[in-house]
Amino acid sequence: MPFCFSGLFARVSGSNLHPAGSCSNYGFNFNSTMFPLAKNALGRFPVRSIQQMVTRQSHQKRTADFHDKYGNAILVGGVTFCIAAWTYTATQIGIEWNLSPVGRVTPKEWRDQ
Repeated sequence: MPFCFSGLFARVSGSNLHPAGSCSNYGFNFNSTMFPLAKNALGRFPVRSIQQMVTRQSHQKRTADFHDKYGNAILVGGVTFCIAAWTYTATQIGIEWNLSPVGRVTPKEWRDQ
């Protein structure tokens, strides 16, 4: 059930509290104390509960959008391109990777000066 402002209006206008369930569908109590302009302005905004929105979405047949149609193919293509680019970079352009010299370099003898 949406939030009802009837308690707020009742305190302001001095009338008794309205019974439960007396709120309108929009969550506002449009009683006679509210100005007609405000009533018209607030009445144009449909306020739906989360349960109503989920129910509406679950009953609609959703058509496949761009991501549903091509999302996996684009993801696979991007991963393939990234792997190919890094493989080429690592093997073909001659970067000195400064790998560990352990086992490949033998130390020279010290010379006393």
